[in-house]
Amino acid sequence: MKFSVIGVFCYNGGTLSFRFGFDSSIDVVTCKVCDKWPDLGLRSFSMCFSSDAKENLIETDGDLRSLACYCYGMKIATVEIKTHILDFARDKPDLTFGDITVLYTRKYGLSISRHIAYAGKKLVLKELYGDVALSYNDLLWYTEELKRRDPGNIVELEVNNESGKFEKAFLGMSEVYVLSDRHHGLLVNIPIVFPNSYHSFCLWHMENNLRTCLSKSCGMTKALVTLFKKCAYAATHEKFEEHMAKFKEIGGDALSNFLNRAPYEYWANAYFCGAQYGEMCSSLAECFNSWIDKERHLPITAMLDGIRMKMMKMASARRMECKNWKSFLCPKIEAKLLERTGGIDSWIVTKSMIMYLKLIRRSISIGLICLERDCTCNKWGIDGFPCRHGIRIHCK
Repeated sequence: MKFSVIGVFCYNGGTLSFRFGFDSSIDVVTCKVCDKWPDLGLRSFSMCFSSDAKENLIETDGDLRSLACYCYGMKIATVEIKTHILDFARDKPDLTFGDITVLYTRKYGLSISRHIAYAGKKLVLKELYGDVALSYNDLLWYTEELKRRDPGNIVELEVNNESGKFEKAFLGMSEVYVLSDRHHGLLVNIPIVFPNSYHSFCLWHMENNLRTCLSKSCGMTKALVTLFKKCAYAATHEKFEEHMAKFKEIGGDALSNFLNRAPYEYWANAYFCGAQYGEMCSSLAECFNSWIDKERHLPITAMLDGIRMKMMKMASARRMECKNWKSFLCPKIEAKLLERTGGIDSWIVTKSMIMYLKLIRRSISIGLICLERDCTCNKWGIDGFPCRHGIRIHCK
């Protein structure tokens, strides 16, 4: 059976259908039709793929007939393209249109359009992973099963009440920490979607924004970026204000607009309300996005299952790896713990109240509430990992 590419033009009185080649663009065909029949009043154009007999289609004459599917005689159709790229796409679901056109150019010496490549890929993904539209129906039982198995976590599925169309699915832990750039849509919607979350701006994006605010002729850009990072990493209000005073003194009025658009509680450790766990940039999310590069091109339920299985394999591999550890904690965390134990013996521990302890060394006094994991140095709260004062209390 022969397959054809059909162009359907809608006009005031009905439709016109034409065969045209895989190598013919929509713009070229549209221009030819408009030139030949300028009074049609064309409103729209669409493409479809048909296996109907040639005589059942409206035929045209002249240039349009010669245009009517250059590769019709080559017996190449979308279904044939699907057959050719099926094995290729099985190993590479993130196959791009460019990959398909290059494959056909090198292997068959043929040139196909982006539209045909798109249709071929669509058929391949449908055969391998199911229909994209129907996959959204599976989200209903998928989310219900997650709610049943993980009652402590957040599982939300939002569907438009009028149209019944999928709008959003969110799967996450009960406590959410969002690290993002300063895109307007994120600033507006994160407080709405995640009202109880802690939202922090990515420090890398902030540094780039700072460089943009400064004049190219400014010779202090590097120094200002360094001071800005010191402000961001400062653990206490006192240290923050100390660095911020220098920052404003050197930068002057050029920094006013930048600081007005970036409230301290969104980027400075000293003012941030939650724990950042040592992450100041969104590089972790970028790495994860790159790690699931193949899976994110799949239909939604196939994507979720693909990511789940990939994470299961990673967890299993790490479980096997940790059996060879010689320490109780993982090596990275143990090294961090040992680094923080240095010099803690010089601190004198005194019980001040029932659950409040005070550490004194020379003229420095630090207060700490163990059960709340709260220390006046603020580093325990920022990192979510005991500071050296907390470690000293536990050693005592």
